[in-house]
Amino acid sequence: MLSKITINKRQILIILNKPEYIDYYIYLNNLKKERTIKNNLLVLNKWFKLNFTADLNGIVSFINYHKNNNVTNNVINNYLSSIFNFYEFQYLKGIHNDIFKLKNNKLLKLKKNVTNFIPFNKKNIILIENIKNDKYRLLFQILLNSGLRISECLDLKVNDIKDNLIYVRRVLKTNNSKRKIVIKYKLVYLIEEYIQKYNIKEFLFHKNKNKNTKLSYSDAISFLNKFNKKHNTNITFHSFRHYYALKLIKFNINEIAIMQQLGHASTDMLNIYINYDKTDIEEAMKDYLNELF
Repeated sequence: MLSKITINKRQILIILNKPEYIDYYIYLNNLKKERTIKNNLLVLNKWFKLNFTADLNGIVSFINYHKNNNVTNNVINNYLSSIFNFYEFQYLKGIHNDIFKLKNNKLLKLKKNVTNFIPFNKKNIILIENIKNDKYRLLFQILLNSGLRISECLDLKVNDIKDNLIYVRRVLKTNNSKRKIVIKYKLVYLIEEYIQKYNIKEFLFHKNKNKNTKLSYSDAISFLNKFNKKHNTNITFHSFRHYYALKLIKFNINEIAIMQQLGHASTDMLNIYINYDKTDIEEAMKDYLNELF
């Protein structure tokens, strides 16, 4: 079970309420990234709860446990990073367990899963347009018609939308992430209507009980999972960007313009989309190109 302690006037989850581990919680807390803190601690909680040994055998058992539970290689690699980071921190503090050195063992680096393109079809578009929750309907419509990353969309504020432009102010590792993108006026109208209806002052998508706090990723992914389960679909947040990119490619938009719209560092990233067989692109866009704004 996770419990809570207060550090710097902020409550955070803890696994082991022991002095030698508190420093690590303080370290995570100072990162000021709620998702990073939560994800790391949930992984460590599982590690300790299931009593994996802090050695090679324990790591191998940990990997096999998750593979048997159909966890993807990408996710398992992230889990391993959390464990190795924890033990490296402890090692630097004088708790001499050098398990973290296994992070450089290529045999423990699982091959990344190839994410198959999940095309939108006419049914998906209609389902999104008919979402009853105004907040999530608009969120999905913006993702579908802008190429924004989900993190960029959740960061949007009212003053980031001007005329038919969205100013993306979130700075990511990608050099081109801070940018302005063009959207259609019909989408602008839907955004303005939403702002007026709910008297939005700051974050475009905020928590229900606190208008000054942006909607969290966990809230958004929870809604998407429920949406997929309800309608028997398999949409991911990156599916929106794939669809939007393919649409721009289909209409022969200049590669530089696509790169800037998507916030890629170079046009090389477009190969992810361009390298799809032409028949796949035709199938993905067939019958519903005119369904979007």
